[in-house]
Amino acid sequence: MVSNQGKWPRHESVISIFLFAVLFLIGLVIISAQFDFRKNAVPAVAGPEDIHELISGISPAGFKAISEIEEYNADNLYEKIDGKAPYYTETGFVKLFTRWLVSESDENLMFEFYVFDMGLFANAFCVYSTQKRPDAQVLPAFNPDFGYRTENAVFFVHGKYYVELVGSAVSGELLAAQKDFAGKFRDGLPDEKTGMPEFSIFVGENLVAGSIKLYLSAGLGFDGFDNTLTAVYKIDDKETTVFVSRRVSQQQAKELVEKYYEFLIDVGGKNKELDLPIEGAKAVDFYGPTEIVFHKGNFVAGIHEAEDEAAAVKAAVLLNDILEKANHDEQGQ
Repeated sequence: MVSNQGKWPRHESVISIFLFAVLFLIGLVIISAQFDFRKNAVPAVAGPEDIHELISGISPAGFKAISEIEEYNADNLYEKIDGKAPYYTETGFVKLFTRWLVSESDENLMFEFYVFDMGLFANAFCVYSTQKRPDAQVLPAFNPDFGYRTENAVFFVHGKYYVELVGSAVSGELLAAQKDFAGKFRDGLPDEKTGMPEFSIFVGENLVAGSIKLYLSAGLGFDGFDNTLTAVYKIDDKETTVFVSRRVSQQQAKELVEKYYEFLIDVGGKNKELDLPIEGAKAVDFYGPTEIVFHKGNFVAGIHEAEDEAAAVKAAVLLNDILEKANHDEQGQ
């Protein structure tokens, strides 16, 4: 007689396998449900070979290349940008291309281009926007949220590429060459969609041009704010930082509001009573500046470190109205 000890009956084995498969599928759904700009982005078009050919052929008027194009990957990026390499590699970095170009009439005028392939637009925009220089100036022919210049450099993002053109001096001739390079680079690549409709939230006359930033993780110093956009609104001549973080469900958004509020209180903030016509909104006195957080549908939104309380309230109401319309449009009502 054969013993069945230690073995499952056939029908129990089949049921167990079925239940395991169901649980596995549920797990996949939960994992895939996490909203991520990178997962929702349109695939990048130009690959390394395309970009190498493009940048090899860009020669601004009156300038010539004085070095070969150098390439760096995640393993040796530190050799070129020591100290900052981890930030790039943790944000989706694929490859860096660099080269020096010099004026044919003045050898003291030169610039080096840094073309970072970040894999996706969201990654490229993140490193571009969060490192934006405080002395940023308008870069003609570029959307102010996607390009700017300083006294001796030009910075912009296009598709999956973040580009820096860093000059050796402050010079009109040098700046003209950098602008020429930037324009030819942009025009030489397909006009890729961003895959980030949240950009449309930040519209209107109150938006300070060029102020949008994307944090793929730990936005505002809070671990819960991944894939979070911030921007600056001007209310009554007061600049106020607003933020938006899209979640996969209204319940998740509601829970994140509570977690952020608790985080602010835990690190020394104090509850603040404000006359806010926004259901479920919470306000915190954060060592003087005002924080406001609320949710509207799947969006967590609010005001960050506002120095002017009245402006903070007005900005919160404005943002709430914009998100209400965004939710309405998404639902097709």
